[in-house]
Amino acid sequence: MIPTHTAHRGSDIDRWLDAYSAGEPVGKAEIFSAVSDALGPILAGYRYLRTKGTFLCSDEVADHYITLERGKGILSLRFGVTHHAVERAREALYGSMPVRLRHTPLTVSMYTANMGPLSRGWHLPYRVQWPVLGSDGLSLAIPEISSFVEDTVLPYLRQHGSPEAVRETYLLTPRRADVFLLSEQIVFAIDHLLGNKERLEADRDLLIAQSGAPEDRRRVEVAFLKVRQAENAA
Repeated sequence: MIPTHTAHRGSDIDRWLDAYSAGEPVGKAEIFSAVSDALGPILAGYRYLRTKGTFLCSDEVADHYITLERGKGILSLRFGVTHHAVERAREALYGSMPVRLRHTPLTVSMYTANMGPLSRGWHLPYRVQWPVLGSDGLSLAIPEISSFVEDTVLPYLRQHGSPEAVRETYLLTPRRADVFLLSEQIVFAIDHLLGNKERLEADRDLLIAQSGAPEDRRRVEVAFLKVRQAENAA
């Protein structure tokens, strides 16, 4: 019998799970403690909020987040930036954010579950989730996580240090930003914040062209009209 692609993929997943399950059993608290201790020296300027599993670097311009998350035994990272001025502009135009999204990178972020070999948005040749269940698996994961944070996460956070860079990501490489709030609200809030009325229309046209469903295009138009109303009222 010739092995199928599905069988190969299944055996790859089994090997992946087995590698991180070896050793003495470890729980979430032990995993987060070991990973945060390893990341501390890399993340100069960040403080670790143990109760949230989050590294946070704050200044007057923005909050930078790197958060450890674990579900169904799999460790993932969520990382991103909340730009204070952009969020104030967005809230003035579109209203307050849902309470459930507080303490979350709002303006731009990525989740490692949406990255890796099977991702169409941010393809990587290796997985960036870690199904750590054993002490040997934790020892295997820690240098991988540290390298990923140093080589990918920190450059992403630095790249999005300005609202202009956030806008470019949403418009030019939109799959490199997971959207908690609606991306058109963030793009239009940035244009409004920077006072670029001409670019606002071009951005609307590009977002509509990228929108697949009619309801998505209508949502972009509604968001655009709210900015125009705010400008006319000023």
